[in-house]
Amino acid sequence: MLFRSDPGPRFDPLAIKLPEGFNSVVVAENLGRARHIAVHQNGDLFVKLERLNEGKGIIRLRDKDGDGRADETYKFSDYTGTGIAIKNGYLYASSNDDVFRYKMDASGNILNPDAPEKIVTGLMNQRQHASKSLALDDAGDRKSTRLNSSHIPLSRMPSSA
Repeated sequence: MLFRSDPGPRFDPLAIKLPEGFNSVVVAENLGRARHIAVHQNGDLFVKLERLNEGKGIIRLRDKDGDGRADETYKFSDYTGTGIAIKNGYLYASSNDDVFRYKMDASGNILNPDAPEKIVTGLMNQRQHASKSLALDDAGDRKSTRLNSSHIPLSRMPSSA
């Protein structure tokens, strides 16, 4: 899976040397600076951008005809950042200061893209600590997340997370 972030000369995915049985395809072009990707169970890709693309920081890519290339793009969120993850019917995304979540339907559509729920606020935003990678896990009955090198328990994280 490849993304092109600049309009330079067309990239040949066959030029990449891959082990036998693997192949590559250009899924989308000219998205901007992709940071992290989350994959929905239906195959939709959610790409978190370092810089806004047409005023939006997350792009959903949907392959409607099964050829491995995005036929439909949907842009939302008004913040940049790094982290993105999908868990229990929610898309989670981080800015450099906060963590948000969006309710999703079973088809991978964001139900209220203009009003995400802010679930963590006040994260450190300076130089090497600006980026907030995001991974979710279940630690017993507590929810937790890993943001950069700091493990931060989220005791106030909603129970449906």
